[in-house]
Amino acid sequence: MLESGGSSTGHYRATTSRANDNAFPNGRGPVPPPLTDHTKGRSPVAPPLTDHTKGRSPVAPPLTDHTKGRSPVAPPLTDHTKGRSPVAPPLTDHTKGRSPVAPPLTDHTKGRSPAPSKPVAGR
Repeated sequence: MLESGGSSTGHYRATTSRANDNAFPNGRGPVPPPLTDHTKGRSPVAPPLTDHTKGRSPVAPPLTDHTKGRSPVAPPLTDHTKGRSPVAPPLTDHTKGRSPVAPPLTDHTKGRSPAPSKPVAGR
């Protein structure tokens, strides 16, 4: 049972008793409450299953013929080679005007002073 203005979890309840003067905190007794009877007002027998076939024919309708108005033979494949040479063109030579040897790697340390040495700890 809820006290007026209380919540189902027992939080924010106003109380007039001192702390620890109740042997069973939160209003609970030594015996658990009886289980709730969820069958009250209901028939003990389940209702009959709904008949979804009412108003329908017991025989399934015939399958739809999607070939009506179509030729039974598939059309020929499209020829995408019309106007093209039957031989593939030669591969493009991207080395024209270039040296066959790779250039040397660039030295980015030229003109720089060497890195300062790190001091050794403890000296």
